[in-house]
Amino acid sequence: MAQALTQSRLLKVCGLLNAEHVRYVVVGGFALALHGYPRFTKDVDILIEPTLDNATRTLKALEGLTWGISRELDPADVIAKPFTIVGDDPRVDILTLACSIRYADAAPKIQTLDIEGVAVPIPDIDTLIRTKQTDRLRDKADVEELERIKVLRSGAF
Repeated sequence: MAQALTQSRLLKVCGLLNAEHVRYVVVGGFALALHGYPRFTKDVDILIEPTLDNATRTLKALEGLTWGISRELDPADVIAKPFTIVGDDPRVDILTLACSIRYADAAPKIQTLDIEGVAVPIPDIDTLIRTKQTDRLRDKADVEELERIKVLRSGAF
């Protein structure tokens, strides 16, 4: 039941972003799960193209979430910072940088999944690994699991 609620939150966020033609890719815990490593996550992390137009469309899309908090944010502030947190159910982290990865780095290798009729863009596994190259223990564990998945997919185990 909790997984269905979590997935429904992801699909709601992606549906809203897609309706506004936002250029984004899902990173973080949801991208991990979609690559085969499900783990608890409390937010939807999106890496956006950091242009004023795209940030404006992102905030407009997220007005469809509870409380309409995104109306209070300035698109120029969103693109000037590495991340902006919007809302709490679901919480959306808008990233302009994920570790050293920008949207332009991820865009050529985006894999778009169709989940219940909603397009969900995720980075390829190598780009996702690069977004996790931090000193946080959770990210180190995520990288280990993603590397295992790569080995299993390659058949070299």
